[in-house]
Amino acid sequence: MFRWRIYWVSQIIAGLLFKILSMISYLTFGLLFFRLSVKNRKVSGVLRGPMIIAPNHKSYVDHFFILAALPMSSKLLPVRVMAVDWVFETQIIGWAAKNLFGAYRLRKRKGLGLSLRKMLCEPLDFLQNGGVVGIYPEGGLRIKPGIHEVKVGAAYLAKESGALILPVAIKGIEYFSWKAFFFGRRRVEVVFGNLFLVDGVKDIKEISEEIRRKIAELYN
Repeated sequence: MFRWRIYWVSQIIAGLLFKILSMISYLTFGLLFFRLSVKNRKVSGVLRGPMIIAPNHKSYVDHFFILAALPMSSKLLPVRVMAVDWVFETQIIGWAAKNLFGAYRLRKRKGLGLSLRKMLCEPLDFLQNGGVVGIYPEGGLRIKPGIHEVKVGAAYLAKESGALILPVAIKGIEYFSWKAFFFGRRRVEVVFGNLFLVDGVKDIKEISEEIRRKIAELYN
């Protein structure tokens, strides 16, 4: 419970920070940072776990855009996101990801399926206790426009847990760079979709394609 409170507070602060950066952008007529807008916000206001949030992945800060898009009183927080190896191999970033934000380590070098099987007890336990897990179905950064081929990770977790999926599209942060983040005059849009439940009888690849299609519909 203590760690849960740390994750919750850290994510509230991160979301609030990105909201402030968006406000600064409006006050400076778009000269600094980004202008954040949210579509279908009402969906996020009434949702709660257990749930899997499945967004596309365009930048290193996508998770913070999602946190900023969620209402401060959201019962979805904290969102325990799946993060790749290199995040944890960087000492300060890795410590913060694990101890402040509650990220789960995704060992891509050993294969996504194997990684989830070895780790499944952690996200599954969190889901079974009403938690929310975030996982990027594309399996890594895809900075170019569009929704690209997805991996099996999100489908595997959804099938094993039976949790509902919330598709999310993040638009406007393509070709991410830190220069563009600070001075790119970006208009970033977070689009929440409608919840759906995967058919456990379907093949993992079929479920993966269904998840990709749901995100693509929001992105277009």
